[in-house]
Amino acid sequence: MALKKEILIAAVGAPATIHRVDSVTINKLGNTTVANISSFYSTSALSQGLQPLAQISMPLEGLPAKGQDAWEFAEAALAAAAPDGETVEAVIGQQGVDRYIFASAEILDL
Repeated sequence: MALKKEILIAAVGAPATIHRVDSVTINKLGNTTVANISSFYSTSALSQGLQPLAQISMPLEGLPAKGQDAWEFAEAALAAAAPDGETVEAVIGQQGVDRYIFASAEILDL
């Protein structure tokens, strides 16, 4: 599974279009889930095993429901629409990223 959305990687000045959730950490006590994400230039770069252009960790509110796949939960939470009136900057930079950077991303079955 992967997310498809064009996002600028500021450090290299190039867009990444495919984003893979590599790992998911669940904090039951804190009621949070953290997704570790690698961003690639294209599906071809991902399938060829090339290095990602960027890697980030994104904290998400909530936990997967009992029996729900943690990766599916994380991908759905990442792709969820931003709240009304929220301006989202589609840039991964050194100062962090917008929580809704992947909002409205297409979820691909790769």
